[in-house]
Amino acid sequence: MHNHSIIHSKENKTFQLIKSLNKKKYRVLNRLYLVEGIKMTQEANELKLIEMLIVREADINLIETLFNDIEEDSIIVLADKLFDEITNMQNSEGVMSVIKITEFEEEISSKRVLCLDGIKDPGNMGTIIRSAESFGFNEIILTNECVDIYNPKTLRASMGSVFRIKFKYLETVDILKLRGEYRLYTTSLKDSILLDDAPKDEKIILVIGSESHGVSHELIESADLLVRIPMNGDLESLNAAIAASITMYVFRP
Repeated sequence: MHNHSIIHSKENKTFQLIKSLNKKKYRVLNRLYLVEGIKMTQEANELKLIEMLIVREADINLIETLFNDIEEDSIIVLADKLFDEITNMQNSEGVMSVIKITEFEEEISSKRVLCLDGIKDPGNMGTIIRSAESFGFNEIILTNECVDIYNPKTLRASMGSVFRIKFKYLETVDILKLRGEYRLYTTSLKDSILLDDAPKDEKIILVIGSESHGVSHELIESADLLVRIPMNGDLESLNAAIAASITMYVFRP
């Protein structure tokens, strides 16, 4: 068993950095984000993404049982009181990890690309990311109006898919520049065709908008095709994550 020094002071710089990552502006500033829980930390470790492993003093045995392959100087043990000050989970498992934010630098190239336009709800965002991985949409374009993908609720809902998807933030004008290579398919209730009738053999950028505002006017106007999910009854729309999941399933490569 290693002797790990334990941080007890709120003034400790490492503790202050970790705590600051609960806020988006410090995640952006430091290019780091915080992941909670044993399963997601194990997944991050398998992919060699962990910058710091943070363990609650009461759960220090987890270092030996689950994370004994992590570099000694990357392990931070926090006194229980300090750990509990940072956690976003109701019943924390006593483990967090700090991971570097990496944006996908290369050109968009997949046959199927998802574009999320103004998705504001963190739970929906995480579920969409998880579905994107499931249905072969491994590159996601985000507009700047979207919720932060490193929000704790988004990370939890993504169930680790956030580690494996390539993300790129683009302005509308740059999304439209991809139209020579891709067909732009946008969900819309008006002037649209049913999903079942849409051609599926193209290289597609599929645009999904928020529940409250839908896809932005500019992207709707520039779309090659407007599509909608066939629905019975008087429902006007589905939850954004459900709509995105159904649409991606239909257009899966």
